[in-house]
Amino acid sequence: HPYVVMLLDDSLSMSIKDRYREDLDLGRVAGAIGREAEQLREQPASRAEIVEALLSRQEGKLLKEVAAKGQLKILTFSNTVKLREARPMAKPGAGQAQPEGREVPLERGEPIPPLVPAGPGTNMAKGLREALKALAGQPVAGIVLVTDGQNTEGDDPLNAADYAARQSVPIFTVGIG
Repeated sequence: HPYVVMLLDDSLSMSIKDRYREDLDLGRVAGAIGREAEQLREQPASRAEIVEALLSRQEGKLLKEVAAKGQLKILTFSNTVKLREARPMAKPGAGQAQPEGREVPLERGEPIPPLVPAGPGTNMAKGLREALKALAGQPVAGIVLVTDGQNTEGDDPLNAADYAARQSVPIFTVGIG
């Protein structure tokens, strides 16, 4: 099976709490993360919190859908790139028949460790290149780039996108903020 890489921006700019001026934008973000628009207006979520909500909403439906396209590899990037280890979706023994015919309910943990904005800069080109380098020689179905788009360091990300295109690896961008 090919790999699908989810590349998550964990730079400090992901801690920004955006205030949406347009009701349509506010409604779209609120709907995507499962919150009421007025609640989001009164208590804005940081960009990282929005990513967390998108990834954990509906028991990790988005991650499951991405993983259905191939083996999921999750990396975070800022000025450095880190591989994130996925946590098990259910505890061992969950869902198995127990004495007296009772079934232990599935306990779902976070599919990945929390996204903590900490990187002092954002180098998208490095993130893209390191993701491809980590899977050198392996088939890659695509890269899902989740970022606020504020590239502050390194090479032009379009050069890295061209590099991915030459390897026939599509990049799907999810803009946050």
